[in-house]
Amino acid sequence: MKIGLAQEIITPPVGVRLAGYMNERPNLGAYDELFVKTVLFEHDGTTCGFMSYDLCCFSPGFAKALHEGITERFGEELSRNLIIGATHTHTGPELRKFLDDPLTQYSLRQILEASWRSIERALLNLQPGELAAGSVYNNPFGFVRRYWMKNGTIVTNPGWGNPEIDKPESDFDRTIGLMKVIQHGRTAAVICNIANHGDTVGGSVVSADWYGYLVRHIQLQLGQGIPVLILDDASGDINHFDFRQKINQ
Repeated sequence: MKIGLAQEIITPPVGVRLAGYMNERPNLGAYDELFVKTVLFEHDGTTCGFMSYDLCCFSPGFAKALHEGITERFGEELSRNLIIGATHTHTGPELRKFLDDPLTQYSLRQILEASWRSIERALLNLQPGELAAGSVYNNPFGFVRRYWMKNGTIVTNPGWGNPEIDKPESDFDRTIGLMKVIQHGRTAAVICNIANHGDTVGGSVVSADWYGYLVRHIQLQLGQGIPVLILDDASGDINHFDFRQKINQ
């Protein structure tokens, strides 16, 4: 097959509110850059792929504008053939509210324009490649955040060391799926599918959060700043805290 790769910066300017919590948080700067990352696969005339955003989530309006823009620029078929997701960072721009704010409007335009550039460059970068796939069943950083209590009820986030906790409501699939893009005999990109809750940094400074650290760690181990796409698995009932342990997590 042919594989094309691209990534573009989508870090919002200072003052854009951050998503992920109930309180209003205009950002004060950035710890690290946010990206939209695209990988496209072309085989026998069909092109498909993934787009991964360092964002908390999408609004219906953003999703509609994204779909319409991809369709207008690259065709309905490619728009249908893209799987698009967010890493759920809680320190990325808020895209569901404050839509009348000029800074939020600027950030939305910036993200959409970066999306078009990312797809265009990935299409231009299509060249022969292959995929290697693997997985490991090992995810020590995720914990189910819904618990059976001793009185028979189920509570989400019952509080650290709550003596009324009986046991977690369930477990989850701790498999980490990986794909490696190989081009010209080298690792050109990594695609990682993992279920975690991307919310550890907090505060009012922009960050790709836990997944951003994961990306940089993979790049460090490989010795290359190659694209690393994170595809966040189903993780709505997962948190990064084990409420049964009284330790700083």
